[in-house]
Amino acid sequence: MNIIIVFFIMFFLGILLYEPIYYYYMKNIVEGNCENGQLVNTFSPWCEIIKLHKEIIFPITISEVIRHCNDESKIRVSGAAHSNLGVVIGDDDDDKTAVISLTNMDLSGPWEKWMLKNTITDNKIRVEAGKSFKDLYKVIRPQNYFLPTQTAGGFFTIGGVIQGPVHGGVFGKGMINEYVTGLLVIDKNNHNSTWEVREIPDIELKHWRCSFGSLGIILAVEFELEYRINFEIKTISDNVDLTEDNFKEYITKIENNHKY
Repeated sequence: MNIIIVFFIMFFLGILLYEPIYYYYMKNIVEGNCENGQLVNTFSPWCEIIKLHKEIIFPITISEVIRHCNDESKIRVSGAAHSNLGVVIGDDDDDKTAVISLTNMDLSGPWEKWMLKNTITDNKIRVEAGKSFKDLYKVIRPQNYFLPTQTAGGFFTIGGVIQGPVHGGVFGKGMINEYVTGLLVIDKNNHNSTWEVREIPDIELKHWRCSFGSLGIILAVEFELEYRINFEIKTISDNVDLTEDNFKEYITKIENNHKY
């Protein structure tokens, strides 16, 4: 009799728990909450223009990334779901395209100086491209440092943001990539036949800003920072009749009264 009661209890529990367990599995396992190894993932950007069913590879070393660059005809670096079509992953869902995530990249060794550390030198800091802006601010914010301008969210990847026209919310400032002062990349320098790791000279930085991944893979970034006690971004309300004649004068007034 007890066995029958236990059977029915387990049966009804299975019915009640089936749906939440199923959706948890679909959301966190099938759709890409992978930590180790390689899983088939469904990637869809925020605008849901595309859905890409690819195996996402999580290389740990630079040599692994170079090996995939040599083995595959196309390499796409995955980013956050805010990525636009063609900026990070692209819409070419074919067997010759490999999708890699730089989240677990370890730059220890010869390129260790490009790893995110607690040291800020000459108002500059270096951070791996696979880390997020939240990771960066965990280090610089307690020391009263900020980027000159900031995006709306902390989950964006460093490499993805500087390869696109991503703006911040600070009046008078430019794109996030304008404040990049150094890059560590993998590319075919001067159209060499082999992929190599190199530090980008200052004269080439302008080409890598907003390059949409077309020049190579960014491994790490150096940013210039600003030292300040706080950083507040807000909307200012004002009642003014703007005309073509007074517009420039009004903007100049705002700049002077609300200097960052």
